[in-house]
Amino acid sequence: MYNVEVQTGDEQIDPLDSPVYMQIYGTTTTTPKLFLESKNASFAKNSTSKFSVSSNNVGEVMIGEKKSLSKKFS
Repeated sequence: MYNVEVQTGDEQIDPLDSPVYMQIYGTTTTTPKLFLESKNASFAKNSTSKFSVSSNNVGEVMIGEKKSLSKKFS
């Protein structure tokens, strides 16, 4: 079980109707896509949402910046 906290920035993109997911990278493996779904999480600007996600053990969690992140808008 991983406890995740997502903090959004100060720009709002309305509406956020696409699925939001993350992956956890570790010293031994990586999780599959973990979709962040909650009745209370709106991902509004300047907000913090907490999630508990269950997945495989990745070893020691790697903290850092992924090489590339992308956003796609319709």
